[in-house]
Order: sequence, then C-alpha cells, then structure tokens
Amino acid sequence: MDAAQRQMPARDILRVGSTRYESDGNLTAKEADDGIITTDRLLTGATFPSFVLEVANSQSLADARKAIKWWFQNSSPNDPRDEVQCGLIAKIGDARLGEIIFELWRRNTRRPKKAYLQLQSSDQQPGQELNPDL
Repeated sequence: MDAAQRQMPARDILRVGSTRYESDGNLTAKEADDGIITTDRLLTGATFPSFVLEVANSQSLADARKAIKWWFQNSSPNDPRDEVQCGLIAKIGDARLGEIIFELWRRNTRRPKKAYLQLQSSDQQPGQELNPDL
C-alpha cells in the first residue's frame, strides 16, 4: 500500500434499504425505495443517505419528482454533511412494452440526466411489436 492510499479514509458504502426519514423542520417523513450512505458520513453523524432511489410503478413521474425534491429540501436543515446528493427515479412505464424511464437528479440542478429503456424479447424480429406477451 502506498502513502496516498494510507492517508485516504476507507469509504465503504452501505445500503439503507427502505428506511423512514423524518424532517426536523416541517414534521414530514419520507421513505425511499432504497439508498446508500458511506461509512465515513455515518461516523460523522449523518442520518440521511447520500443517494436515494425512488421506483415509480403506480406513482406518476411528477409525484416521483416531488419525492426527490423532498429529499433535497429536507435532508440537511442545519448540516451540509447530512445532504442527499443524488436521487434516481426509475419510472416503470407501459409493462406491455417493457418501458423504463430513468432520471438522475443532483442537488442544485434544474434538470435531470435522462435515459429511456425499452426491453425486447430475445426472439423478437425487427418491426415486430415489442414484448407482445408481457
């Protein structure tokens, strides 16, 4: 191990699962579908995860966006070390077509990075309807 590696703290990543978090300021609470926090942040007293995942199946994309904004607005009332930095929305679209929309939101940005996924069955021919048996 070289000198630079010895000086860098270990940053183990822990999954927080679907844990309920409460806001100090306005007495609201939220539960993400999953999230992660690094052990060094946990040891400094951070209670909110660094990254949250919101999966929207029956929930609308607009409601999932509101949920991500809640995390940014309520995660660090007095301590910037306790901020949620990123939120990922996975919106399950039309199940027959195998659509999934991803939006990666970062704190203090106005627009997310977006990706769209449309699954195809392994035996599908070009021009054939997508996932007709789903």
